Amino acid sequence: MLTAKQEKFVEEISEGGSQSNAYRKAYDASKMASKTVWEESSRLKKHPKVAARVNRARGGKRG
Repeated sequence: MLTAKQEKFVEEISEGGSQSNAYRKAYDASKMASKTVWEESSRLKKHPKVAARVNRARGGKRG
């Protein structure tokens, strides 16, 4: 089961948003540098449960 923030991240990506923008919408990243947002969003997208949910949301496509 994903947290509410992880679900929001997946939702934003499945709607075509970039992973950095999805992270910004799901988490409080207002004081984070762009590089840090990118690093954290990349880490989150690789999380096994998040990656599986993104894959399902995209209709089984890899990415």
